[in-house]
Amino acid sequence: MASYTLQFPEESTSSTITYSLVELPPTISSLISGINGDSSGLVIKGQPSDDAVLCTPSATYNIRSVQNSNSLLLCRPSKGKKVDIQTTLHQTLELDLTVPKLERITDILKGQEWSPEEQAEDEHELGRKVRDYVFT
Repeated sequence: MASYTLQFPEESTSSTITYSLVELPPTISSLISGINGDSSGLVIKGQPSDDAVLCTPSATYNIRSVQNSNSLLLCRPSKGKKVDIQTTLHQTLELDLTVPKLERITDILKGQEWSPEEQAEDEHELGRKVRDYVFT
């Protein structure tokens, strides 16, 4: 078994990037790796006062932070048999499947109601009857 020396990089070369480790369910992992298509359908949503959620085209996941009992070292290969420690992680982000939060949908759609005049204009432009739908 090969042995490596762990070292902290010199201050001048150390990164100021902050990392987070995310534990992915297999369905999300396959989306990211491109097995089921491209990952452009992954979106993190939420207002500043909300808990963040990860949305895919078919599911919504709560994002929650979980403390690790053991520290995790994020490392990068260096010269020779040395490995530079980039950062130490004390928490992991987990994704829990949830139902979409629709509490604000009424506020978002308010003022966007479809009027009979708009329906007549749409029917004239399309050259056919448009069905009526009422959402309450």
